[in-house]
Amino acid sequence: MNQSPLLLLRDVGKRYGDRDILSSVSLRLQEGEIVFIRGGNGSGKSTLLKLAAGLVPLDSGTRSIQPSKMISYTPDRLPKLKMTSDEYLTHMGRISGMNKQPLQDRIKELHEWFDLPYRSKTHLSHYSKGMLQKTNLMQAILRQPDLLLLDEHFLRTRR
Repeated sequence: MNQSPLLLLRDVGKRYGDRDILSSVSLRLQEGEIVFIRGGNGSGKSTLLKLAAGLVPLDSGTRSIQPSKMISYTPDRLPKLKMTSDEYLTHMGRISGMNKQPLQDRIKELHEWFDLPYRSKTHLSHYSKGMLQKTNLMQAILRQPDLLLLDEHFLRTRR
């Protein structure tokens, strides 16, 4: 197994306005590793995931990922869009550079795997919370990422 980390955050920080959200956070993720980040509301968990995914810029510190490795991210909720799951996944796949036929094959495969109707005319705006979560996850694994970052809606803990 490769000893260099898949993802490395070193002393990262993030500010919104005059508020420090994260300060001097370091994280090292190895291939095949599962990490659960736990904290109270407003503690910066989602911000940390967005920094790790490269979706928001760091205010301090460094972020590095192994060359040619792909990170995918699911936000805590998918909006109820006026498009079908097929349309949404096709759009997301095309903007990420997937070719048309392999993309359509993958979308069909994912609909079967998640037990959602393929080529349904129902818009996401009419989906249940669970169906939206499935579509959100399907979007994240369209390209079979090396690292999948899931925001809190997929894992719930009991106190």
